Amino acid sequence: YQNCGECESGILMDGYCNNKIDVDVLWNLIELNDTLYGAHPMELGTTFTGISNWNVGNLEYLDMSDHGISFLPDNWGDLDYIKELNLKNNSIENLPDSFTHMDSLLILKLHNNMLSSLPEYIGNLEYLEELFLPGNQLTSIPESMGELQNLKKLNLQKNFITTLPVTFCNLPEECTIKIGDNCIAESYDCIPDPGDQNECASMNVVNYQPADYQLFTPFPNPFNSVTSITFFIPKPGFTSLELLDLNGKLLK
Repeated sequence: YQNCGECESGILMDGYCNNKIDVDVLWNLIELNDTLYGAHPMELGTTFTGISNWNVGNLEYLDMSDHGISFLPDNWGDLDYIKELNLKNNSIENLPDSFTHMDSLLILKLHNNMLSSLPEYIGNLEYLEELFLPGNQLTSIPESMGELQNLKKLNLQKNFITTLPVTFCNLPEECTIKIGDNCIAESYDCIPDPGDQNECASMNVVNYQPADYQLFTPFPNPFNSVTSITFFIPKPGFTSLELLDLNGKLLK
């Protein structure tokens, strides 16, 4: 990519001006999360093998898994061209209401975050084919989920869901549904194999924080002249950080 004064976004890539709205959303994401400090929108996300994240200037694929993200900007739903979104293994507690406005979204991965609820109108993601939500803190599912008539895969494992809405069985018959490791006592005709369920009627859902430390991947990468290193420790305290070169020699 390169700077371009003739592009509204100020950025040109592969001969196309990058969509200003998409770029603005990514700038907002960076501003909200300290773990992305110093990042540039065009350097965000893991590029899919053989596939560019951007197509004719529009953002279509974005992999922000394992980036220590806690917040998504309110204008996240302005990503009109995004097809696949991977936000696995972060610390996201809430999805903005605009999240359901991503009209082109086909695949959504939200494994292992801290979500306790989903947007009421998640059923508006009418073209969604795969939805992954295992390892969160969900206690219920919006009724509108039954409106996802193109859904082929739905994973709700390892949450705290106690019941499913009546509309849940409106999902397509060919949709593969996984709801194991929840708190669901009732049986549903549309789910012949609910998997093992937990006795958690009296369980209190608390925000989980790692008891050990976490060291996130250096951003944008450790070979840049300037890089950002983010880490998590379970309690306040003094911390020292030592950097080694490829030969194991301590850098000063």
